[in-house]
Amino acid sequence: MDFVNKLAIWSAQLVFLILSKQSTSAPGLVATKIAPNLLTDILNSFSKPPILITGTNGKSTSTGFLANIFQSAGQEFTHNRSGANLKSGLLTAILKEKNLNNLEQAVLEVDEAVLHSLTSHRKAKLILVNNFFRDQLDRFGEMDKTISLVQKGLNLEPDGVLIANADDPNVCKLKASKIIYFGLSPQVWAGKNNPEIHAAELGHCPICATDLTYKAQWLGQFGDFYCSSCNYQKPKTDITITKLHLQVELSEVEVHFQDTNQKLNLKIPLAGLFNVYNALGAIASAYMVGFSLEQIKAGIENYQPLFGRSQIVNYRNKKLKIFLIKNPIGASEVLRLINLDSRAKVLILINDNYADSRDICWLWDSHFEYLKDKSPIYISGSRASDMSIRLTYAGLDKINYFRKIKTALNAFSDENNDQEHNLYILPTYTALLELTKLLKLEKK
Repeated sequence: MDFVNKLAIWSAQLVFLILSKQSTSAPGLVATKIAPNLLTDILNSFSKPPILITGTNGKSTSTGFLANIFQSAGQEFTHNRSGANLKSGLLTAILKEKNLNNLEQAVLEVDEAVLHSLTSHRKAKLILVNNFFRDQLDRFGEMDKTISLVQKGLNLEPDGVLIANADDPNVCKLKASKIIYFGLSPQVWAGKNNPEIHAAELGHCPICATDLTYKAQWLGQFGDFYCSSCNYQKPKTDITITKLHLQVELSEVEVHFQDTNQKLNLKIPLAGLFNVYNALGAIASAYMVGFSLEQIKAGIENYQPLFGRSQIVNYRNKKLKIFLIKNPIGASEVLRLINLDSRAKVLILINDNYADSRDICWLWDSHFEYLKDKSPIYISGSRASDMSIRLTYAGLDKINYFRKIKTALNAFSDENNDQEHNLYILPTYTALLELTKLLKLEKK
């Protein structure tokens, strides 16, 4: 490693000493100013090419599941556990490693716009794409731009593989020399009432541009889709959920592997259909990397959620369930989950900083009507007034507004007894970061 890179690493370590090891971006930002190519130089030094996870929703959770499989199997690797997925965050996560010289591989969640800048210097062994939803319109624009950014970044090793969600017609537009598709069997939904579909990112046929039709649809644009004008349809899945039992705290699934005809029964320790997809993407990735079904099962079932991603934390002797929200589909799915809980009480924290998206029109496309029976709703954040208006239009008349997030958190936890209620907090990204600090302050 040359002197400039060493200087950059020393500088990052100094920033860690000043700001603490909890820093998620600053050390990497400083190091990059000194050595712009440090991240790719480190990735190139690893003996194995990286495994990358991208897409709109669920990157952190899928990466967490996959990393837990690696860890359970005793693999030497690094990953960005904090969820910081821009270049500075990726580099910061890697520089935190004490045994950097002994690591073989990186397992990283990567922002859609950053993917190409990584793979143009070190091709990936595997890239997982979970989904494409409208997200941060002021940064990405409409989905076609996001899809094109990811397609540009699909630079794989000659034996590399794209792991793609077959149930999302937007993901199915991607092209690679080898694609492994994962998804749900339509038979899983036979005889079930499909959920209401809100703000669905309905796609059009990539061949003839006709609007797609669905035999069944179950999460946003996810479903059994086809084109009525040509032969385009949902691709056959290689790794498929053939049985599904959604529960309040977890999901039980049966996963079928087409190439060997094996089946794996396991419990996903997170609630919600969206987390089933997050786990399935990780399962498909781990299987293609070469992990055994026993190793995959252990890594999934022993998983501990990342902060803010379906996590339960203690605060003032209360249990709080935290779900990050940031776009219409993701928010609507969380709200639909909460709607099923008759004991739910809710605190919503909406900021509009750059990392959240300045454009908060997504609040109007999210189905907050699911909260009609959950009054009063507690709200805070820089755009709490907009959230209040949205909730009023959703039919809620009891809204407790707090200017500061800390005040809102304390009132929410003090005024609700978690023996009688289940307490949910729904923050945007920077509100989640503030919440992290507040909860850590409480532990001191």
